[in-house]
Order: sequence, then structure tokens, then C-alpha cells
Amino acid sequence: STLELLKLCNKHVSALAPKEIATSVVKTKSEKKAGGGGGGKRRASNMSHKKLKGGHMAIIENWYHQIPAFTDVFTEESFYMFAVCFVLATIAVVFVLSRFITLKPVD
Repeated sequence: STLELLKLCNKHVSALAPKEIATSVVKTKSEKKAGGGGGGKRRASNMSHKKLKGGHMAIIENWYHQIPAFTDVFTEESFYMFAVCFVLATIAVVFVLSRFITLKPVD
């Protein structure tokens, strides 16, 4: 079948591909927090200092650090699954609502 042919081709082509070397490591927000060491304490004291000033930026930064990053929530496959389920649920809700809501032209 086609799937078996693709698997066989991938097996042979993958062996010929050069190994990837990581030039720079991208960390997620949670990895940065976990690997921060003493920096987290300094940041917390800065946050309390900013809150004492009463600026709105401190509130926004606090929310930003509490919300997980996109890559912490989704993998590529789980994002596609979420997108498909969201679209299907939207279509179902629109279909059900179309049975109960009737639009009448204004004359």
C-alpha cells in the first residue's frame, strides 16, 4: 500500500540525512522559571516593588507569567485535534441555533 511505500522510503532516506546539531536552545516559560535559580527570588521582589508603585504594567506582567506558553499547552498534533474539534463544535452549535432562531427581514 501507499503507507508501506512511504515508510520504506522514509527508512532509507532518513539514514542518509545528516544529524542535526542544536545551535541554540529555545526554552519555554516554564523551563525558564524552573532553571532560573536565584533569579526567581529577585524577580519576585521586583514584582512586589512594581506593585507598590501602582503601575498597570506590573499587573500585565503578573498575568503574562501566570499564563502558560502556547508550546506548554499544545503539541503539533494536539493543536490540530483541538482545531478540528473546535470547528466541528462551532458547526454543530450554529446548526442547532439555526433551528431556534429565525431572521425576518425588516420591511
